[in-house]
Amino acid sequence: LAQQPRRDGAPNGARQQPGRAVSPPTAAGLGTASQALAYYLPLVLDDNVPDEARAVFTDYAGGPDAQLSPEQQRGLAYLILGSPQFHLS
Repeated sequence: LAQQPRRDGAPNGARQQPGRAVSPPTAAGLGTASQALAYYLPLVLDDNVPDEARAVFTDYAGGPDAQLSPEQQRGLAYLILGSPQFHLS
């Protein structure tokens, strides 16, 4: 059976948080570091991230308003996937 796409545009399996829409990334990317983190953290870690870890991710990306290239987005995703919080979830 094929899964029906979600009405909110989020990938199947992504949890929707009240008042917070999750948009799928576009081919052009996720834009800024804060936009990428707003997408990846709820998707991968249910947004259950200590402030210290969130600061590390933001610093790695070059600050909250840093424009990310596709390579930088992948690096940020790999850092999140390599985090202890991911391995504990």
